[in-house]
Amino acid sequence: MSIARPAARDYAAESMSAPRKDRPPGPLLVRVDPRSDTPLQTQIYAGIRRAILERVLLPGTPVPSSRALAADLGVSRTTTLLALEQLAAEGYLTSRRGAGTFVSPDLPDDGGRDAFATPVAAAKGARRRTERRPALSARTGQVVDVAPIAVRASSVPRPFRLGTPALDRFPIATWTRIARKQLGRLTFEHLDYGPPGGFPPLRQAIADYVSRSRGTRCAPDQVVVVNGAQHGLELIFQLLVDPGAAVAVEDPVYPGAVGAIAAADGRPVPVPVDAEGLDTHYLQRGAATARIVYVTPSHQFPLGVPLSLSRRLELLAWARRTGAWIVEDDYDSEFRHGARPIPCLHGLDRDGRVVYVGTFSKTLFPSLRLGFVIVPEELSPVVQRARQAS
Repeated sequence: MSIARPAARDYAAESMSAPRKDRPPGPLLVRVDPRSDTPLQTQIYAGIRRAILERVLLPGTPVPSSRALAADLGVSRTTTLLALEQLAAEGYLTSRRGAGTFVSPDLPDDGGRDAFATPVAAAKGARRRTERRPALSARTGQVVDVAPIAVRASSVPRPFRLGTPALDRFPIATWTRIARKQLGRLTFEHLDYGPPGGFPPLRQAIADYVSRSRGTRCAPDQVVVVNGAQHGLELIFQLLVDPGAAVAVEDPVYPGAVGAIAAADGRPVPVPVDAEGLDTHYLQRGAATARIVYVTPSHQFPLGVPLSLSRRLELLAWARRTGAWIVEDDYDSEFRHGARPIPCLHGLDRDGRVVYVGTFSKTLFPSLRLGFVIVPEELSPVVQRARQAS
Protein backbone atom coordinates (compact mmCIF):
# COMPACT_ATOMS: atom_id res chain seq x y z
CA MET A 1 0.00 0.00 0.00
CA SER A 2 1.47 3.34 -1.02
CA ILE A 3 1.22 6.49 1.05
CA ALA A 4 0.27 9.66 -0.78
CA ARG A 5 3.01 12.23 -0.34
CA PRO A 6 3.13 15.90 -1.21
CA ALA A 7 5.27 17.17 -4.06
CA ALA A 8 9.02 17.32 -3.52
CA ARG A 9 10.63 20.50 -2.23
CA ASP A 10 12.07 22.93 -4.76
CA TYR A 11 15.65 22.79 -3.52
CA ALA A 12 16.95 25.12 -6.20
CA ALA A 13 14.45 27.83 -5.27
CA GLU A 14 15.19 27.38 -1.57
CA SER A 15 18.93 27.66 -2.12
CA MET A 16 18.51 30.97 -3.99
CA SER A 17 16.15 32.53 -1.49
CA ALA A 18 17.39 34.92 1.17
CA PRO A 19 18.42 33.30 4.49
CA ARG A 20 15.58 33.11 6.97
CA LYS A 21 15.79 33.64 10.67
CA ASP A 22 15.40 30.69 13.01
CA ARG A 23 11.79 29.66 13.24
CA PRO A 24 10.22 30.09 16.69
CA PRO A 25 9.42 26.92 18.59
CA GLY A 26 6.34 25.12 17.26
CA PRO A 27 3.57 23.49 19.28
CA LEU A 28 5.94 20.63 20.15
CA LEU A 29 8.64 23.05 21.37
CA VAL A 30 10.69 22.29 18.27
CA ARG A 31 12.98 24.89 16.73
CA VAL A 32 14.35 24.53 13.20
CA ASP A 33 17.16 26.46 11.56
CA PRO A 34 16.99 26.43 7.73
CA ARG A 35 20.63 27.62 7.61
CA SER A 36 21.93 24.64 9.58
CA ASP A 37 23.85 21.86 7.85
CA THR A 38 21.67 19.34 9.71
CA PRO A 39 18.70 18.32 7.50
CA LEU A 40 15.37 19.81 8.61
CA GLN A 41 13.89 16.33 8.97
CA THR A 42 16.64 15.42 11.44
CA GLN A 43 16.19 18.67 13.40
CA ILE A 44 12.45 18.01 13.80
CA TYR A 45 13.00 14.34 14.69
CA ALA A 46 15.65 15.21 17.30
CA GLY A 47 13.60 18.04 18.80
CA ILE A 48 10.43 16.00 19.28
CA ARG A 49 12.37 13.02 20.59
CA ARG A 50 14.18 15.22 23.10
CA ALA A 51 10.87 16.71 24.28
CA ILE A 52 9.46 13.21 24.78
CA LEU A 53 12.49 11.85 26.63
CA GLU A 54 12.65 14.91 28.90
CA ARG A 55 8.91 14.52 29.64
CA VAL A 56 8.03 17.90 28.23
CA LEU A 57 5.63 15.81 26.15
CA LEU A 58 4.03 13.17 28.37
CA PRO A 59 2.78 9.74 27.23
CA GLY A 60 -0.66 10.13 25.67
CA THR A 61 -0.09 13.75 24.60
CA PRO A 62 -1.62 14.42 21.15
CA VAL A 63 0.83 15.40 18.42
CA PRO A 64 -0.08 17.80 15.59
CA SER A 65 -0.53 16.32 12.13
CA SER A 66 2.30 16.53 9.62
CA ARG A 67 0.36 19.21 7.75
CA ALA A 68 -0.22 21.36 10.84
CA LEU A 69 3.37 20.95 12.00
CA ALA A 70 4.70 21.86 8.55
CA ALA A 71 2.59 25.01 8.47
CA ASP A 72 3.72 26.02 11.96
CA LEU A 73 7.44 25.48 11.27
CA GLY A 74 7.40 26.81 7.72
CA VAL A 75 8.75 23.63 6.12
CA SER A 76 7.39 21.17 3.57
CA ARG A 77 4.91 18.52 4.64
CA THR A 78 7.26 15.85 3.29
CA THR A 79 9.87 16.91 5.85
CA THR A 80 7.52 16.71 8.85
CA LEU A 81 5.92 13.50 7.57
CA LEU A 82 9.29 11.72 7.41
CA ALA A 83 10.25 12.92 10.90
CA LEU A 84 6.94 11.74 12.41
CA GLU A 85 7.09 8.41 10.56
CA GLN A 86 10.55 7.72 11.94
CA LEU A 87 9.46 8.58 15.49
CA ALA A 88 6.49 6.22 15.10
CA ALA A 89 8.72 3.46 13.72
CA GLU A 90 11.03 3.79 16.73
CA GLY A 91 8.13 3.57 19.18
CA TYR A 92 7.94 7.19 20.35
CA LEU A 93 4.60 7.93 18.67
CA THR A 94 1.49 5.83 18.13
CA SER A 95 -1.57 6.39 15.97
CA ARG A 96 -5.21 5.72 16.80
CA ARG A 97 -7.63 5.30 13.95
CA GLY A 98 -9.85 8.35 13.70
CA ALA A 99 -8.22 10.02 16.72
CA GLY A 100 -4.77 11.11 15.54
CA THR A 101 -1.19 10.64 16.68
CA PHE A 102 -0.06 10.57 20.32
CA VAL A 103 3.10 10.12 22.38
CA SER A 104 3.41 6.39 22.99
CA PRO A 105 2.67 5.09 26.51
CA ASP A 106 5.42 2.46 26.06
CA LEU A 107 8.54 4.44 25.23
CA PRO A 108 11.97 3.15 24.20
CA ASP A 109 15.01 4.26 26.21
CA ASP A 110 12.61 4.68 29.10
CA GLY A 111 14.59 3.70 32.16
CA GLY A 112 13.71 5.40 35.44
CA ARG A 113 11.17 7.90 34.20
CA ASP A 114 9.20 10.00 36.64
CA ALA A 115 5.41 10.05 36.47
CA PHE A 116 4.74 13.80 36.19
CA ALA A 117 1.15 14.80 36.79
CA THR A 118 1.16 18.02 34.74
CA PRO A 119 3.15 19.61 31.90
CA VAL A 120 4.50 22.16 34.39
CA ALA A 121 5.82 19.38 36.62
CA ALA A 122 7.23 17.64 33.57
CA ALA A 123 9.14 20.75 32.55
CA LYS A 124 10.52 21.16 36.09
CA GLY A 125 11.61 17.54 36.10
CA ALA A 126 13.34 17.98 32.76
CA ARG A 127 15.21 21.01 34.13
CA ARG A 128 16.29 19.04 37.21
CA ARG A 129 17.67 16.26 35.03
CA THR A 130 19.46 18.81 32.85
CA GLU A 131 21.14 20.27 35.93
CA ARG A 132 22.37 16.80 36.96
CA ARG A 133 23.86 15.98 33.55
CA PRO A 134 27.64 15.72 33.27
CA ALA A 135 29.50 18.49 31.48
CA LEU A 136 29.77 17.26 27.90
CA SER A 137 31.37 18.82 24.86
CA ALA A 138 29.23 20.60 22.28
CA ARG A 139 30.11 17.91 19.75
CA THR A 140 28.85 15.18 22.11
CA GLY A 141 25.49 16.91 22.39
CA GLN A 142 25.24 17.12 18.62
CA VAL A 143 26.07 13.42 18.22
CA VAL A 144 23.59 12.32 20.89
CA ASP A 145 20.76 14.36 19.36
CA VAL A 146 20.97 12.56 16.00
CA ALA A 147 22.23 9.13 17.09
CA PRO A 148 20.08 6.18 16.02
CA ILE A 149 17.81 4.84 18.74
CA ALA A 150 17.61 1.13 19.45
CA VAL A 151 13.95 0.23 19.81
CA ARG A 152 13.46 -1.53 23.12
CA ALA A 153 12.42 -5.15 22.83
CA SER A 154 8.79 -5.65 23.72
CA SER A 155 6.75 -8.69 24.66
CA VAL A 156 4.08 -7.37 22.30
CA PRO A 157 4.99 -8.07 18.64
CA ARG A 158 5.23 -4.88 16.59
CA PRO A 159 5.03 -5.14 12.81
CA PHE A 160 7.23 -2.86 10.71
CA ARG A 161 9.71 -2.15 13.51
CA LEU A 162 12.57 -0.05 12.20
CA GLY A 163 15.71 -2.00 11.38
CA THR A 164 14.53 -5.26 12.96
CA PRO A 165 14.15 -8.55 11.07
CA ALA A 166 11.50 -11.17 11.83
CA LEU A 167 13.25 -12.51 14.93
CA ASP A 168 10.40 -14.93 15.64
CA ARG A 169 11.27 -16.75 12.39
CA PHE A 170 14.96 -17.23 13.23
CA PRO A 171 15.98 -20.95 13.37
CA ILE A 172 17.29 -20.90 16.94
CA ALA A 173 17.58 -24.70 17.20
CA THR A 174 19.73 -24.90 14.05
CA TRP A 175 21.87 -21.95 15.16
CA THR A 176 22.40 -23.52 18.60
CA ARG A 177 23.40 -26.86 17.09
CA ILE A 178 25.97 -25.26 14.77
CA ALA A 179 27.33 -23.01 17.54
CA ARG A 180 27.71 -25.98 19.90
CA LYS A 181 29.61 -27.90 17.23
CA GLN A 182 31.99 -25.01 16.58
CA LEU A 183 32.57 -24.38 20.29
CA GLY A 184 33.69 -28.00 20.57
CA ARG A 185 36.60 -27.10 18.28
CA LEU A 186 37.75 -24.18 20.45
CA THR A 187 41.49 -24.01 21.20
CA PHE A 188 43.61 -21.75 23.40
CA GLU A 189 44.70 -19.94 20.24
CA HIS A 190 41.14 -18.70 19.75
CA LEU A 191 41.21 -17.04 23.19
CA ASP A 192 44.06 -14.67 22.34
CA TYR A 193 43.81 -11.22 20.75
CA GLY A 194 43.05 -11.67 17.07
CA PRO A 195 44.35 -9.78 14.03
CA PRO A 196 43.20 -6.12 13.88
CA GLY A 197 41.18 -6.78 10.73
CA GLY A 198 39.25 -9.66 12.27
CA PHE A 199 39.29 -13.47 12.25
CA PRO A 200 40.97 -14.47 8.93
CA PRO A 201 38.53 -17.29 8.03
CA LEU A 202 35.63 -14.90 8.63
CA ARG A 203 37.20 -12.25 6.38
CA GLN A 204 37.65 -14.86 3.65
CA ALA A 205 34.02 -15.97 4.04
CA ILE A 206 32.77 -12.37 3.83
CA ALA A 207 34.86 -11.71 0.70
CA ASP A 208 33.40 -14.82 -0.93
CA TYR A 209 29.86 -13.91 0.16
CA VAL A 210 29.84 -10.35 -1.21
CA SER A 211 31.50 -11.54 -4.42
CA ARG A 212 28.62 -13.96 -5.04
CA SER A 213 25.76 -11.84 -3.74
CA ARG A 214 26.79 -8.28 -4.67
CA GLY A 215 29.31 -8.65 -7.49
CA THR A 216 32.22 -7.07 -5.62
CA ARG A 217 35.84 -7.94 -6.29
CA CYS A 218 37.95 -7.85 -3.16
CA ALA A 219 40.69 -9.78 -1.38
CA PRO A 220 40.21 -10.91 2.24
CA ASP A 221 42.83 -8.34 3.31
CA GLN A 222 40.47 -5.57 2.15
CA VAL A 223 37.75 -6.77 4.54
CA VAL A 224 37.79 -5.32 8.06
CA VAL A 225 35.34 -6.80 10.57
CA VAL A 226 33.51 -4.25 12.76
CA ASN A 227 30.78 -4.24 15.42
CA GLY A 228 27.91 -3.50 13.07
CA ALA A 229 27.38 -1.00 10.25
CA GLN A 230 27.20 1.99 12.62
CA HIS A 231 30.66 1.19 13.99
CA GLY A 232 31.90 0.90 10.41
CA LEU A 233 30.53 4.33 9.50
CA GLU A 234 32.08 5.95 12.57
CA LEU A 235 35.44 4.34 11.82
CA ILE A 236 35.47 5.42 8.16
CA PHE A 237 34.33 9.00 8.79
CA GLN A 238 36.93 9.43 11.55
CA LEU A 239 39.61 8.50 9.01
CA LEU A 240 38.36 10.38 5.95
CA VAL A 241 36.71 13.56 7.27
CA ASP A 242 38.74 16.65 8.14
CA PRO A 243 37.33 18.98 10.84
CA GLY A 244 34.67 21.17 9.28
CA ALA A 245 34.79 19.37 5.93
CA ALA A 246 31.62 19.03 3.88
CA VAL A 247 30.12 15.54 3.57
CA ALA A 248 27.28 15.14 1.06
CA VAL A 249 24.37 13.10 2.45
CA GLU A 250 20.98 12.06 1.12
CA ASP A 251 18.00 14.16 2.18
CA PRO A 252 16.21 12.51 3.93
CA VAL A 253 19.08 10.64 5.54
CA TYR A 254 19.80 7.84 8.00
CA PRO A 255 20.29 9.69 11.34
CA GLY A 256 23.11 7.36 12.37
CA ALA A 257 25.20 8.60 9.45
CA VAL A 258 24.70 12.20 10.54
CA GLY A 259 25.78 11.21 14.05
CA ALA A 260 28.93 9.52 12.72
CA ILE A 261 29.77 12.59 10.63
CA ALA A 262 29.20 14.87 13.62
CA ALA A 263 31.47 12.65 15.74
CA ALA A 264 34.19 13.22 13.13
CA ASP A 265 33.53 17.00 13.27
CA GLY A 266 32.29 16.94 9.69
CA ARG A 267 29.59 19.11 8.13
CA PRO A 268 26.66 17.25 6.50
CA VAL A 269 25.42 18.83 3.27
CA PRO A 270 21.95 17.55 2.28
CA VAL A 271 21.40 16.46 -1.33
CA PRO A 272 17.79 15.79 -2.41
CA VAL A 273 16.51 12.35 -3.37
CA ASP A 274 14.02 11.73 -6.19
CA ALA A 275 12.58 8.66 -7.93
CA GLU A 276 16.08 7.66 -9.11
CA GLY A 277 17.78 8.14 -5.76
CA LEU A 278 20.45 10.73 -4.93
CA ASP A 279 20.29 13.71 -7.31
CA THR A 280 23.81 13.60 -8.80
CA HIS A 281 23.25 16.84 -10.75
CA TYR A 282 22.44 18.70 -7.54
CA LEU A 283 25.46 17.06 -5.91
CA GLN A 284 27.76 18.71 -8.43
CA ARG A 285 26.07 22.11 -8.05
CA GLY A 286 24.84 22.38 -4.48
CA ALA A 287 27.54 20.31 -2.75
CA ALA A 288 30.51 21.21 -4.93
CA THR A 289 32.92 21.43 -1.98
CA ALA A 290 32.14 17.93 -0.70
CA ARG A 291 34.84 15.32 -1.21
CA ILE A 292 32.91 12.55 0.53
CA VAL A 293 29.37 11.39 -0.19
CA TYR A 294 27.31 8.97 1.89
CA VAL A 295 24.67 6.93 0.03
CA THR A 296 22.31 3.99 0.60
CA PRO A 297 21.94 2.95 -3.06
CA SER A 298 20.22 -0.44 -2.75
CA HIS A 299 17.16 0.88 -0.90
CA GLN A 300 17.47 4.53 0.11
CA PHE A 301 16.87 5.04 3.83
CA PRO A 302 14.06 5.79 4.57
CA LEU A 303 12.29 6.23 1.20
CA GLY A 304 13.30 2.84 -0.22
CA VAL A 305 14.07 3.96 -3.79
CA PRO A 306 17.14 2.37 -5.43
CA LEU A 307 19.83 4.51 -7.01
CA SER A 308 19.43 4.04 -10.77
CA LEU A 309 22.28 2.57 -12.82
CA SER A 310 22.80 5.83 -14.71
CA ARG A 311 23.04 7.75 -11.42
CA ARG A 312 25.52 5.18 -10.08
CA LEU A 313 27.75 5.66 -13.09
CA GLU A 314 27.46 9.46 -12.79
CA LEU A 315 28.39 9.26 -9.11
CA LEU A 316 31.44 7.10 -9.85
CA ALA A 317 32.51 9.49 -12.62
CA TRP A 318 32.19 12.43 -10.20
CA ALA A 319 34.34 10.63 -7.62
CA ARG A 320 36.97 9.79 -10.24
CA ARG A 321 37.03 13.37 -11.56
CA THR A 322 37.21 15.07 -8.14
CA GLY A 323 39.16 12.46 -6.17
CA ALA A 324 36.22 12.13 -3.76
CA TRP A 325 35.27 9.14 -1.63
CA ILE A 326 31.94 7.33 -1.83
CA VAL A 327 30.78 5.64 1.38
CA GLU A 328 28.31 2.98 0.22
CA ASP A 329 26.02 1.77 3.00
CA ASP A 330 24.50 -1.29 1.32
CA TYR A 331 21.45 -1.13 3.58
CA ASP A 332 18.74 -3.72 2.88
CA SER A 333 20.56 -5.07 -0.18
CA GLU A 334 19.77 -8.69 0.73
CA PHE A 335 16.05 -8.21 0.08
CA ARG A 336 14.43 -7.94 -3.34
CA HIS A 337 11.10 -6.22 -3.88
CA GLY A 338 10.09 -7.42 -7.34
CA ALA A 339 13.02 -6.00 -9.32
CA ARG A 340 16.37 -7.31 -10.48
CA PRO A 341 19.25 -6.11 -8.27
CA ILE A 342 21.52 -3.39 -9.63
CA PRO A 343 25.27 -3.98 -9.15
CA CYS A 344 26.58 -2.27 -6.04
CA LEU A 345 28.80 0.79 -6.44
CA HIS A 346 31.80 -1.11 -5.11
CA GLY A 347 31.34 -3.73 -7.82
CA LEU A 348 31.13 -1.04 -10.53
CA ASP A 349 34.09 0.96 -9.20
CA ARG A 350 37.28 0.79 -11.27
CA ASP A 351 39.23 3.52 -9.49
CA GLY A 352 39.22 2.50 -5.82
CA ARG A 353 36.98 5.39 -4.69
CA VAL A 354 34.27 3.35 -2.89
CA VAL A 355 34.24 2.20 0.74
CA TYR A 356 31.58 -0.49 1.20
CA VAL A 357 29.77 -0.93 4.54
CA GLY A 358 27.73 -4.08 5.27
CA THR A 359 26.12 -5.85 8.20
CA PHE A 360 24.52 -9.16 9.17
CA SER A 361 21.99 -7.54 11.53
CA LYS A 362 19.12 -8.05 9.07
CA THR A 363 20.02 -11.48 7.66
CA LEU A 364 20.90 -12.96 11.08
CA PHE A 365 20.02 -10.88 14.17
CA PRO A 366 20.93 -7.41 15.52
CA SER A 367 22.50 -8.46 18.84
CA LEU A 368 25.20 -10.35 16.93
CA ARG A 369 26.80 -6.92 16.30
CA LEU A 370 28.69 -8.15 13.26
CA GLY A 371 29.43 -5.89 10.32
CA PHE A 372 32.24 -5.25 7.89
CA VAL A 373 33.83 -2.61 5.69
CA ILE A 374 35.57 -3.26 2.38
CA VAL A 375 38.24 -0.69 1.57
CA PRO A 376 40.83 -0.15 -1.19
CA GLU A 377 44.05 -2.09 -0.63
CA GLU A 378 46.11 1.01 0.19
CA LEU A 379 43.60 2.06 2.85
CA SER A 380 43.30 -1.34 4.53
CA PRO A 381 46.34 -1.13 6.89
CA VAL A 382 45.19 2.28 8.16
CA VAL A 383 41.63 1.10 8.75
CA GLN A 384 42.86 -2.01 10.56
CA ARG A 385 45.05 0.05 12.90
CA ALA A 386 42.16 2.43 13.57
CA ARG A 387 39.87 -0.56 14.20
CA GLN A 388 42.34 -1.89 16.76
CA ALA A 389 42.40 1.47 18.53
CA SER A 390 38.63 1.99 18.52
